[in-house]
Parts: sequence; C-alpha cells; structure tokens
Amino acid sequence: MLPLLTIEAISPDKLVGNQGPVIGALVVTLPGRVWNLVAGNPSSLLPRGHPLLAVAPSGVDAHLDHIRELAEESVIAVASISQEFLRLARALLAPVVGGRHAMEEHLLNEKETKDLSGTDLVFCDTTARRSIRARRIVPYHLISSATAQNISDRTASSEG
Repeated sequence: MLPLLTIEAISPDKLVGNQGPVIGALVVTLPGRVWNLVAGNPSSLLPRGHPLLAVAPSGVDAHLDHIRELAEESVIAVASISQEFLRLARALLAPVVGGRHAMEEHLLNEKETKDLSGTDLVFCDTTARRSIRARRIVPYHLISSATAQNISDRTASSEG
C-alpha cells in the first residue's frame, strides 16, 4: 500500500522564481521535462543531486484487450473530469471500437454522480471512478504500477 503523500503541482516557470517547494521533496516529472530540471543544463532548476523521478505512463494494451474481448456489439463509455483525457481516450480507443461498437464520452464535474449502467463497459480516470455507477468499470491509472512503486520506495526510504 502506498504511503499517504502530500503532492503539490508546480510549473517549471514558477520554480525559476521560488525554489522553496522543492526543498526536501522528491520531484516527479514527465520524461520530456527532465533535461529542464537537472544539473548540467545551463538553466537547471534543481540543485545537483536533488531527488528526481521521471514518470512512466501506464500502457493501454490491457484496456484495448477489454474491447477486443467483447463478443457482441457494445456501448463503450469514457468518463472523466478532464477534456484532455476524453480527447486522448477517443484517439486511442477509436481504432479498436471501429464500426462494431458505439462509444460515448461523459465529461463530469467533480461533484457529479453519473449512472452509466446502460453501457457495457466504462473506461475512466481514477478521479471520475468515484462518481460513476456502472456494471463494468475499467479505471485507467495515469502512471505505471512500476512508477507508483518507485515513488513509494523512494518516499519510504527518505522517511526511514
């Protein structure tokens, strides 16, 4: 089980003027942003040796397999509080959904509960998962299990 962590999002632009939020913190970033943060880059935002972890996103193959395994024509829903998540899911799922299945998108607000029990399969992000009622829900975790374990290991070792 992952330890309870305090997470704060801060943009690289804001770090330029204020290094305070990274003192004593494990910095987690997208792989493409690592060079902007590390020492060796003339405009590095972190001091040499600062703890840094580039996240690896979760794969989508297992999610696509859920669609491929559907024996009959089905209604597949995608639900999220993020328009960007819906856009990305549409692009990734559309080739597998094809002409055989119907796909619906549901943009939720954080306080909304949505009954999607009329659909056959629902893909959602972990935030939307709490707000959905459906027969079959497949949540998508943004970061890979290996990355989550790495964060857990690194924060546990810094506590001990």
